[in-house]
Amino acid sequence: MATPVSIIVLCYNKVAYTKQCLRALYANTDTSRFELIVVDNASSDSTPDMLAEFAASHPNVKVIRNEENLGFVGGNNCALGSVEGEYVIFLNNDTEVQPGWLPPLVETMAEPGAGAAGCKLVYPDGMLQEAGGIIYSDATGNNFGKFDNPNHPEYCSFREVDYCSGAALMVRTDLFRELGGFDARYQPAYYEDTDLCFTVREKGLKVFYEPRSVVVHHEGKTAGTDVTKGFKRFQEINREKFIEKWAAELRKQPGPKTGANVRALIDRRFRGKPQVLAAADEPPQYDRQGGALRFYHFLQYLVESGHQVTYLARNVTERPPDVSLVPYVERLRRMGVVVHGLNAFQPSKMDVSQTLPPIQRVLTGHDFEAALLFSHREGGFVLNHIKALGLRMRIFMDSVDLHFLRKGRECRRSGGSPSRWVDYAEGKAQELATYRQTDCVFTATAEESDFLQRGLGIRQAAYVPDTFPLSRDVPGFDEREGLVFLAGFRHAPNLDAAMYLMSEILPHIRKELGDVPLYLVGDGPPDSLKKLADEHTVITGWVPKLEPYLSKMRVGLVPINYGAGIKGKLCRAMGYGTPNVSTTVGAEGIGLTHEKNVLLADDPSSFAKAVARLYNNRELWERLSRNGYDHIQERHSRESVSRILLSTMFPAETIAEFRQVRDMRFFDLVAGGYVRLESGRQAEAQSEFRKVIELYPDAGEGYIGLARAYLAQGKAREAQATLARTPESETGRQEFTITQARCLLAFGRKGIALKLLNDLASRDLFDVFFMEELGTLQFAAGGREEAQQSLERALTLENDMSTRVRLRTALAEVKVALGDVHGALEQLSAVSQMYIDINELQGFHALDVKMGELIAQALPPAAELAQPTPEELRDLAPVLRLTGMRVGRLGPISSREYHLHRARPEAVPDWLAEVFGALDGLARRSAGQGNVQVRTF
Repeated sequence: MATPVSIIVLCYNKVAYTKQCLRALYANTDTSRFELIVVDNASSDSTPDMLAEFAASHPNVKVIRNEENLGFVGGNNCALGSVEGEYVIFLNNDTEVQPGWLPPLVETMAEPGAGAAGCKLVYPDGMLQEAGGIIYSDATGNNFGKFDNPNHPEYCSFREVDYCSGAALMVRTDLFRELGGFDARYQPAYYEDTDLCFTVREKGLKVFYEPRSVVVHHEGKTAGTDVTKGFKRFQEINREKFIEKWAAELRKQPGPKTGANVRALIDRRFRGKPQVLAAADEPPQYDRQGGALRFYHFLQYLVESGHQVTYLARNVTERPPDVSLVPYVERLRRMGVVVHGLNAFQPSKMDVSQTLPPIQRVLTGHDFEAALLFSHREGGFVLNHIKALGLRMRIFMDSVDLHFLRKGRECRRSGGSPSRWVDYAEGKAQELATYRQTDCVFTATAEESDFLQRGLGIRQAAYVPDTFPLSRDVPGFDEREGLVFLAGFRHAPNLDAAMYLMSEILPHIRKELGDVPLYLVGDGPPDSLKKLADEHTVITGWVPKLEPYLSKMRVGLVPINYGAGIKGKLCRAMGYGTPNVSTTVGAEGIGLTHEKNVLLADDPSSFAKAVARLYNNRELWERLSRNGYDHIQERHSRESVSRILLSTMFPAETIAEFRQVRDMRFFDLVAGGYVRLESGRQAEAQSEFRKVIELYPDAGEGYIGLARAYLAQGKAREAQATLARTPESETGRQEFTITQARCLLAFGRKGIALKLLNDLASRDLFDVFFMEELGTLQFAAGGREEAQQSLERALTLENDMSTRVRLRTALAEVKVALGDVHGALEQLSAVSQMYIDINELQGFHALDVKMGELIAQALPPAAELAQPTPEELRDLAPVLRLTGMRVGRLGPISSREYHLHRARPEAVPDWLAEVFGALDGLARRSAGQGNVQVRTF
């Protein structure tokens, strides 16, 4: 066929609308993708002349002139013989197609079983006209979303529907020819498009609503809107004909307009199945993060089994620094998932509770039977709202991995700072408390499920495996070359593993295998990692597909030192027949056996020898490749995981000596010491750290913690003596240096302390807690500029709001000491905005006082301010800053004028009186609403 699409535009008079339709079509469509067939149904106005002129000046235009008005049915049918495209689109002459409207329709028709596809129709004023339709048992219909916000998520997801309007409808040309066009019984118009859609479905095909294809429709401009006269009267006449033809099918349709059930019934796939709420911070970035891929698969299985899924996310726009979330949102919508983003919320005019916060509008606007939440850190915010609203739904939470277990191992691996140990203890308590509020916690390994149930008493835990693809074509030993490590390097355990691989294992591999190529594949590799690469090492960054690396590399590497859950990099490699060398932790929870389907090694030399042995030994390689592939097929196929997930969500001793339990005992002792130390219970903290030293004499954490406890009591000499006994260990070296600097400061030796701290700052540090403490100590040692650099660097590493509040507050203090009062104000202003965002009034008002004091330093006394200059007004802005929720402070420099304004308004300068008058007026208008405060100090 010459062109992919033939577009038929039928017109009868209304030349202005027809001309507008054709102009929009050629302005917003690639002319190489379509041919245009215009059928003039015996127009009596200037339409024939306009069409002749248009055809002469535009490519691919055919004009058919009828001597009489054949109506919608006859007019479109007469064009069928001129159609050359694979698909035909019926387009009313009172429509205006929008940019990008055609490619999504063509893409939709490539869907398995697609027979027809319709557009999102909107009114000229921007209101929604139709997002697909439903036909009831009496043949009346409902245009979904009519008069609502067209950008509301309900109308932005791809779905299978009963019908789409013939105002903008695409069908397969061969199917339309097979049917002989529109059924002539509906001549001249109405119900012919609905009949076509029912016929498509009778053929075993589907009718889809494509929300990305947007068309403005000036409804009723050709036939009018009065159903008692003209062509419009055939709407009721043809409904009776439709009932007669489709009586059997209509008996299967829902009852006549029930209103509230439209959302649940509009998508034909989801009728009769429970609605499910899914929630996370962001849409799952399945090609960047293993946990996100796992959650994405869960959503797929729910949709495929007929459940309507609504996805609630805090952020649906962009993840700093450069990842757009829009493609991931569109991927979910393409599955049929309704996606709500709290940072880009699109309200519905149909919501009953218009005044509720967005999250509550989503939760109460649907009849959810179950909620699937992504991890305690991301799903916890939704859990709290579900509980607060008293909603009756079963709550499932995917742990992804046991975060507290991973954080404890990370603390041990890095020689965690006191703040990090406290963070571990608080995080563990919060994580377990969150799990206990759910109906069931999913774990990625059977061991972690067993650990939660028998080790921690959380009975409602279930093992739901990850899904991993199986390659149909597995290249053999001789077809492969090189080593590969898969990782998302923004995840701390992966970055630690990569640094360990490059700095400690790779030198041994080079001795064993020479210049064999090594590939590190994954998102977000930092410069510190790239600097370690030799000429035979390739660090790719993010790649759209992993298959080229997994199917061509001979050996996969998994040098993980700490973590929890399942290591997807290992399983994905096995699904492509790539055998692996892993640490014990890296293979934890997968059920693998050394020498059968994996090689295990836990020190650099042994790891490299195992890599060389597997790389060179064909018999060993083929055995591990075959057994690894079989393992994935048996335990991690789509069918088995889907069955386990759905049966778990919709159906119902003594502590085992797990390795996790042994690890946790150590973590809890260290964290317990720091929790007591932070709360001022130094003696109890000393006792905890002495237990660590007694039970784990080779661990430096106990000695460092005990030294910290002595310092808190002012016992610097005892602290120094304790540090001298600390075992040599690279994992705790940074914290040892920090504590040593604290001892030196206690002895008053600031210069030496600052030298130690600056040396530490020159290294590649990625732990925000270390950087925060480092900056604080540098400041205490007199290194103001060094402290500023450390704290600013820490800010670039952290997104957690409470940590950023601490960092910016500390940075403001440093800037004041450097004489940069305006810089300090900038930091505190950012903190103030954070408090406003979370409605934390106590912190906001306390910060007002501090900012007022700084402003007093930065500006001359108010009495000296006459009519302010633009520069002075800019400096004064923080004092009179307006927020979206309330009017913030009038600082100390203006409080006198404010009271003067109250007592003697005539004595106040005109410019200041205007400011106070505006504030007073705003306060009066908002009286009783609690959203405005005028405060003075």
